[in-house]
Amino acid sequence: MVKILKNHIGRNVFYIKAATCRNEYLILLAIIIFSLLFHLIGCFYLYDFTNDEGGWLINAKNKVLFNTFSLEGVYYTALSPLNTFLYVPIFKIFGPSILVSRYISIIFSIATLVLFFSFVKKQYTLKIAVFAAFVIVVNSVYNRITTFGYLESKIHFFEILTLLFCFSSKQWLRRLSFLPFSFCLGFKPNSIYFTIPVLYALSIDVKEKTSHALTPYRKSIVNIVIFLLSTSLITGIFFYLAYIFDPLHFVSWGLKTHISGRFNIYAILKDPLRNGLLPSLWYFFIRAPVTSLCFLWGVVTAIRERRKTSIDIFLLLWIFSEICFYAFQPFLPERYILDLMFPFSIFFAKAILKTASDKNLLYTLKPYLSALIIILIAIIQIVGSFYFFLILKPERPAIEVSRWLIKEGSRYETVLAPPQVAIGLPKKSLVTSNHLTIKDLLSSNEIKYPLLCILQKTAAINHPEDDIFLKDNGKFIKRIGYFWIYEILN
Repeated sequence: MVKILKNHIGRNVFYIKAATCRNEYLILLAIIIFSLLFHLIGCFYLYDFTNDEGGWLINAKNKVLFNTFSLEGVYYTALSPLNTFLYVPIFKIFGPSILVSRYISIIFSIATLVLFFSFVKKQYTLKIAVFAAFVIVVNSVYNRITTFGYLESKIHFFEILTLLFCFSSKQWLRRLSFLPFSFCLGFKPNSIYFTIPVLYALSIDVKEKTSHALTPYRKSIVNIVIFLLSTSLITGIFFYLAYIFDPLHFVSWGLKTHISGRFNIYAILKDPLRNGLLPSLWYFFIRAPVTSLCFLWGVVTAIRERRKTSIDIFLLLWIFSEICFYAFQPFLPERYILDLMFPFSIFFAKAILKTASDKNLLYTLKPYLSALIIILIAIIQIVGSFYFFLILKPERPAIEVSRWLIKEGSRYETVLAPPQVAIGLPKKSLVTSNHLTIKDLLSSNEIKYPLLCILQKTAAINHPEDDIFLKDNGKFIKRIGYFWIYEILN
């Protein structure tokens, strides 16, 4: 009788586990489908090509078509070696295209959500994982930025992968945390702030959940030394490759032009409403006010919580180290701090579920509180996105110029144009509306006339001498949005 009862209980436990597993996979599948739909709609119907999409891809195009990374000195490979190295083989197979880069970004974005969901479920609960992932999936800012051919979707993937390595129960895997983190730095060296929370994670005993569970001193030192040395070595190799491929432009474009002016406290103090963190934070609040307030609520709740887990502390270190790192940089696009959505969403999910279980809440309200807030966030985000893109209908001049250029630019051997409109053109293209004037471009290259010249008059660097030069030497063809198209005869 006892044996039969044990078998019956065992079968019931098995069925419960199987049902839970099925539900978990169904939830994850729903999250993936939602995220994929939002990204694909944005990719094909909503988002115009942007400056940085072209900039991060131009060297890969040049390498594939002309066997050189830089035609005129523009060398984004110095800032992100792995992004160029990633797209060189992809462009060789599929051809240079911003849409191809967007497909890659979407793949990385979906993979990041899967890793993030798995990590939160394992370290917290399934409910927290569902809430945290859902808040990210419906967020219009996240969907927009991770659809573009930017660096961010790759950075997020390797950050979460580093997180998984750091908190693995297997010691050998924890010591390999330098691998995904080195790739993270290879895509964007700004991610150096992530070193602080990672070092903390490598110094604790992950088998214990309390914040005081430090590993023995010797083991912690070994973990940290392996991480620092290996990360420095591998990341150094990535940037050394970028250097030896084009030493001159690595220094002039990467170090002198772009990195030297990154930290400027005076510019932030002089105009904090236009420079630094405040404009980016304000952008997030305008686009997602309810979500932003919920994130703030979650962080405050986490800070006030007395019994913090080691992962809670890791996430807080992540938030504060990143904010401190970017606090002194005047140029701070909102995408730079987008990865903070991951720790923010976890803290919000914890806070809302804890509040929903509060005994002081009205009995009738308790079961519905968390669902009501999530539904409110989803409605505001989705309706807001549809209003912006379907009612206001933002223009897409870069895509129009790109299509026109492919159709009309075939008779020109060389084209001077912003990179985002010229990536898909299988012709020699030199970057305009950047740090180099038209005279600089023409004097440093062997040019055959006539040639086509496209200037971007908005959201780009404009040189007054370019207008003068084109007035004297160019023939105006047409204007598409903020792009002005000229033909230069000699």
